[in-house]
Amino acid sequence: MFNYRTTRIGILFAVLILALGAVGIGSALWSETLTIDGDVVTGNVDVEFGYTAVDDLGLPGECDLIATPDALTVTMTDVYPTYMCYLEINVLNVGSIPVLVDEPVWMMPADITYTHDVCYGDDYLLDVGVPDMAHCTLYFTVGDVAEDSVYTFHGEVFAEQIVVP
Repeated sequence: MFNYRTTRIGILFAVLILALGAVGIGSALWSETLTIDGDVVTGNVDVEFGYTAVDDLGLPGECDLIATPDALTVTMTDVYPTYMCYLEINVLNVGSIPVLVDEPVWMMPADITYTHDVCYGDDYLLDVGVPDMAHCTLYFTVGDVAEDSVYTFHGEVFAEQIVVP
């Protein structure tokens, strides 16, 4: 049957189980969980052309500009070798984060050249909420072109967010 020793071990085991259960219930009653919630709202990169102007410097021929906030179209008509057209552009930051703006990059035929008096250079910082602009004054000069011909050129202004290391 049951011996006294087995009964004592069983009672001791039962007491230990009850004690551990009581500790578990006690720690469960005395615990707390903290929570952390968060939202990430991103900004936007948005640059556009502000004030723009063209001028043919009083030379015969025409230099016209069609401007939207995101694109400029310069049209030179009735031009000839040595004709020059002046273009003034301002790039504005209308987005919600600071951006670095690069100087315009041009793809143009060898017979059309450009120079600039003032241009902001690469990595020009345009901050948010600051009345600042990247200003560039360009001169397009017609070189040794053929009569009754059409020449096309293209330029781009690249802007990117500031990268924080």
